[in-house]
Amino acid sequence: TVVLGCSFLTVIAGCKKDLLDTQPLSSISDATFWKTANDATLALNGVYDSGAGFTGYNFWAGTSMVNLDLMAGNGSEKELIPDNFTNGTLNPTYGFVGSYYSQAYGQITRCNNFLANIGLVTMDAAQKAVMIGEVKTIRAYNYFNLALYFGDVPLVQKLLTVEEANSVTRASKTEVWAFCESELKAAAAALPVSVSNDRLGHMTSASALAILGRLQLAQKKWADAATTYKTIIDYNYYIIDPRYRELFLNAGETSREIIMSMQYIRDTYNHALLQYLTPETWGGWHQYSPFNELVEAYECKDGKTIAESPLFDKNNPYNNRDPRMDFNIMISDRTSFRGRVYSAKPGTTLPDRLNQYPGV
Repeated sequence: TVVLGCSFLTVIAGCKKDLLDTQPLSSISDATFWKTANDATLALNGVYDSGAGFTGYNFWAGTSMVNLDLMAGNGSEKELIPDNFTNGTLNPTYGFVGSYYSQAYGQITRCNNFLANIGLVTMDAAQKAVMIGEVKTIRAYNYFNLALYFGDVPLVQKLLTVEEANSVTRASKTEVWAFCESELKAAAAALPVSVSNDRLGHMTSASALAILGRLQLAQKKWADAATTYKTIIDYNYYIIDPRYRELFLNAGETSREIIMSMQYIRDTYNHALLQYLTPETWGGWHQYSPFNELVEAYECKDGKTIAESPLFDKNNPYNNRDPRMDFNIMISDRTSFRGRVYSAKPGTTLPDRLNQYPGV
């Protein structure tokens, strides 16, 4: 009995250190991560992730981009979010603004974490350089938008301690955009011209240049922007796809008109935009309403405005117009949706909920 008891104690003593060193089962430890190419891929996926479904507003999600477009005077939505920007009632505590700001910095933090640790990974050097270019492009995209909408903002390029985070100061808009320009040029040189198959949705050289061109336009560097966009044209890969409608359907998912895209997976990684767009009769929210000014902006088939074109007929204002208008705007007694002609007129047989927020 004494021998068995001593043996048992010896086993317990010998295992105690291993028990204390057990790796966490519910999270990934830095001690075991950042070793292999697969680790780098997982971390890169985390950088790209801006949230499935609805997780707030950011500079990536479709619902967020629509609201930014509506702020330019193209329309409104049921909660009047864009109107708070355009009617002068916006205040510093408005959560919509805070969401764009905080989510951008959340993604920037993931970028900084990736860049701080990717050097620890043993993998193909060329593949690593491409990953770094992708992450720098994503970080620059967020900083470009932060400075565009907020002006002077903190320019954080590394992981911060609590003390550093509490004492960070803002950089000028000029400094932030200069950083973005440098990062995007370097990324464009490291990234491939295009991607396909399981690489769809990854940043490319054209993605970095497209953001760079937009940055240059914002600074009124017209000649520089023209040169940047000409570089994309000279790749001889990207085209204007004649299948406009298909660009927004599964059939157009691999279109060579698309320079940047977010890839979603049915029943696994979804987005909320269709919930916003679908009429309430079919379970949607019918969230957005375009203004008539947007409808009038669509030119006639001859490329002239409705004020200039002899094709425009005020009695039949939707005929002979740019076909993209019919793909984008639900027009009363003209647009078909799920086998029924939409009507916004009182007394129609369509459920009232479908008429609650008519497009025109």
